[in-house]
Amino acid sequence: MGAEVPTASSSRRAQRLFVPWLVVWATCTWLMWVWPDVEVIPYHLAWAAFALMYGFEPWPRRQTLVALGATTLLTATL
Repeated sequence: MGAEVPTASSSRRAQRLFVPWLVVWATCTWLMWVWPDVEVIPYHLAWAAFALMYGFEPWPRRQTLVALGATTLLTATL
């Protein structure tokens, strides 16, 4: 019927996979920086992790856009 109103518990549940993704993202970004000869491996791992974790539990729109923008900018820069 109508759109569901987000609750505090659904917000916490969405955070469940966002924090582990941040760890994967930070690790992959660091690896791209220190291992430039094979940066394609951590690049693809970061994007695959983003797609998988967001697919399991979608995050709030603002959080998703910030994560997407940061991933795009950093991977493009490196």
